[in-house]
Amino acid sequence: MPNEVGTCHIIRFATFEFDLQAQELRKAGLRLKLTGQPFQVLAILLEHSGTVVTREELQKRLWPDTFVDVDHNLNTAINKIREALDDSSENPRFVETLPRRGYRFICDVHNENGRTRARNSRRITMGALLVLLLLIGLGAALLPGRWPHENADTATIHSLAVIPLENLSDDSEQEYFVDGLTDELIASIAKISQLRVISRTSVMRYKGARRPIAEIARELKVDGIVEGTVLRSGDRVRITAQLIEARTDKHLWGETYYGDLRDILTLQTQVTKAIASEVRIKVAPQRMEVAHQVNPEAYELYLKGRSYADRLTPASRGAATRYYERSIELDPNFALANAFLAESLVLAQADEASRKDLPRARAAINRALELDPTLSSAHTLLGMIHLSWEWDWAGAERECKRALELNPNDWAAHYGYAYYLHVINRPQEALAESNRALEFDPFSPRTISQKAYMLDYLHRHEEANQLYRRTLELDPGFERARYGLLWNDFRADLQSKNYVEAKHAIEIIIGKRSPLGGTTRNSVQPLRNILESNHDRSGLGILQTASAYSLLGDRDRAMQCLEQAFASRLRALNELVSNPDWEPLHSDPRFRAMANRMNLPLPN
Repeated sequence: MPNEVGTCHIIRFATFEFDLQAQELRKAGLRLKLTGQPFQVLAILLEHSGTVVTREELQKRLWPDTFVDVDHNLNTAINKIREALDDSSENPRFVETLPRRGYRFICDVHNENGRTRARNSRRITMGALLVLLLLIGLGAALLPGRWPHENADTATIHSLAVIPLENLSDDSEQEYFVDGLTDELIASIAKISQLRVISRTSVMRYKGARRPIAEIARELKVDGIVEGTVLRSGDRVRITAQLIEARTDKHLWGETYYGDLRDILTLQTQVTKAIASEVRIKVAPQRMEVAHQVNPEAYELYLKGRSYADRLTPASRGAATRYYERSIELDPNFALANAFLAESLVLAQADEASRKDLPRARAAINRALELDPTLSSAHTLLGMIHLSWEWDWAGAERECKRALELNPNDWAAHYGYAYYLHVINRPQEALAESNRALEFDPFSPRTISQKAYMLDYLHRHEEANQLYRRTLELDPGFERARYGLLWNDFRADLQSKNYVEAKHAIEIIIGKRSPLGGTTRNSVQPLRNILESNHDRSGLGILQTASAYSLLGDRDRAMQCLEQAFASRLRALNELVSNPDWEPLHSDPRFRAMANRMNLPLPN
């Protein structure tokens, strides 16, 4: 006799809808190509979900009085079903093959009334066992820290990755919108402090990749994967999401949410609450509340700005700034737009040209925190302004720690706090915090190169070089890693007194061959000529020149460069006591006086 689910017209599983009356299989509302015998086979498997349907039973139902090649027809039908469901025989999520027996549909299904048909392995039909299990469950519920519905399976999700949402719209221009929603959903789920949530930068490498869930989870070192789709039509949005346990490839939860752009933050919060509930985590209600109903057009402009977030070029920074400014014009109370406007103005590049924009950035970050004091990203950004531009060490520490209190999953907060620890010359703690940032952002060139930077400052240059090379494998154009390798070559050449190679390294750094010197004789003078001629013009800055003179043992010229940098309040001078290139200057009274003026802890 058909089961209860089998008698319904609409059967739902994961992100799919099986409409028996309309003879349609839909994914997130879109019709998939599955008809004829494959559709009929799927109908039978759904009717008996959780139990084995033998090949003989399928033959009786589909070809009772006809001579056909049953094996061939069944194999073809199952292959088409798996193709439609994006399933595999090796790691099945939906249709399991039992050799020489038949097939079993292994994903939980729901009828149109929301009732669930569990997998057969989870069904208990004997009354005595049911009573016993209820008693056991009641006893477990009374134990400290246990939920009444908690079991061994639901306690395995301690870390998550949200892989890029799939754009179901026909409009490729909506990719920025879907990528932005991925970013915002990650930020929302990261508020669940009990979970480790992988950053956007590291998951975007899986955009469009058709790779097994278990493989992705293994690379990211997570227990669970959230995947989903977005369909947008005008101002209407449909978000479908599902949570998969990586170890078993088991669908733990799936749901579809409908709304308009004005409700988008609410939709994200609903998804986050559902995931928190599924993994049995209690979340403080105020952490999940949406404080502001955003203007739809303002939100769209904000997402366009965020699409430039990882492109650290002046052009992309300028584009992001314009989008954020237009977003704020439409919705002055949009806290996130104000926070990331500050980032685009002075922090994405953190170069000296950004100094002129510092007052606007300060105003934007203050406005963001006025609108939402719990915005961890805003506290991190304010901490970096204190650290990089204002040399306010206490303020930087306060804001970085506040950001981590609000969101321990924020990779940027760990990244910023690592840099603070580095600046105040606590190198081992800085390295530990950069490792922590990598736990949330394992494939980010920026985060990997920061750890390399920390290793350099501990004189572990070969380890640093390995990470610089790994960074360049991920992003061949990442200049910080390229510079790190070249500067380590320069350090090594000076240490071995190979001045010819040191000169060549500097020439590569400044981007040209210098005509000065004109000899291959191993003399230091051609190198000095380059330092004296180029530090204020073509790529070798005053601080790099100070480093070179310090490594050459020329304290007077090194201190002259540092005094010039201090007079200009160059941002990177905040590394005065932590830069290993300046260690030969630590005993110089002029250096120690400068450290005192900057209120930096004097090195031993």
